[in-house]
Amino acid sequence: MQLESVPHWYYKYGSKLGIYRTSAEILNVTVAEVDDETLQQTGCLVIRVVGDSLIMHGFGRSHSCELVPVSDGAFTCKFENTDLDGSIHFGLTDNASYVFFYTCWDDHLASWGVLTTSQEISAKQDLVKKIHKHAKEIGRAHV
Repeated sequence: MQLESVPHWYYKYGSKLGIYRTSAEILNVTVAEVDDETLQQTGCLVIRVVGDSLIMHGFGRSHSCELVPVSDGAFTCKFENTDLDGSIHFGLTDNASYVFFYTCWDDHLASWGVLTTSQEISAKQDLVKKIHKHAKEIGRAHV
């Protein structure tokens, strides 16, 4: 699936680490400054892929990073504001409405998330189960 083929992706479901780090990058603050109350200020994060750029929107702001291919379909993305690097690996997808990804951060932590074409997936319990099973299978089940 070409990520560019979808005008925007919603990033509302994933590990706390990934959502906190992405939010900190957009807000230009440290991860320690992001809390649950901060996250409730945005309905969800919106991700667009335009060419080689990953553009993240949320909190009335946007931020982009360059996607650099590394190997096996993985990309690196430098988070300038929080000075974090990570390899993003895209995996499980239905080629229409969702893409599962995980990030291996340079500080040896990992996170995972799901980009969807609709804002809610909680009603799709079969999809939620499939995502949790996949995360657990690849060792990324922590939240």
